[in-house]
Amino acid sequence: MPGLFIGQHACGGKAEQLFLRGFDLDHGTDINISVDGMPVNMVSHAHGQGYADLHFLIPELVENIDFDKGPYHADKGNLATAGYVAFQTKDRLDNNSLTLEGGKFNTFKALGMFSLVNNSKQSAYLAGSYIKSDGPFEATQNFKRLNLMGKYTRSFHNLDKLSFSAMHSTDHGLTPDRFRSVR
Repeated sequence: MPGLFIGQHACGGKAEQLFLRGFDLDHGTDINISVDGMPVNMVSHAHGQGYADLHFLIPELVENIDFDKGPYHADKGNLATAGYVAFQTKDRLDNNSLTLEGGKFNTFKALGMFSLVNNSKQSAYLAGSYIKSDGPFEATQNFKRLNLMGKYTRSFHNLDKLSFSAMHSTDHGLTPDRFRSVR
């Protein structure tokens, strides 16, 4: 999204700091965020009204992103002061995949995406992502995140579509302020 800057302060385990066109959105306070029509912003949270933690979303499953800047979209709700971002996940996978990555600071990522059903009328898949990192700090973070997602989509002759999805995410790791987030 042009003009959107994201920074992770105070290590992992909580939502990133967001900035849009120089406007400090804190952790999502003034930007409406949704995934497949599901609101991500929390109405009440210790980090502020509108807190939006997107760590549950597996980036490789994002099919489309709709966004706009400015307070011009009353249909997006009262948290769209600076804009909105609407993520749409894939209905089907083109193929199965398993990816393993490694990097500095004991960083490791595993990603698996598996198609269960894929024909003209219906599709279903399961996906999982595991990330581990000690972080670039003197005191190791021992940060771990597990994301799981399953989605079933059924298409009908009149171009209607029915989708069910289930997601699970767990983050473990201590940040300098001892904040711990489990979703």
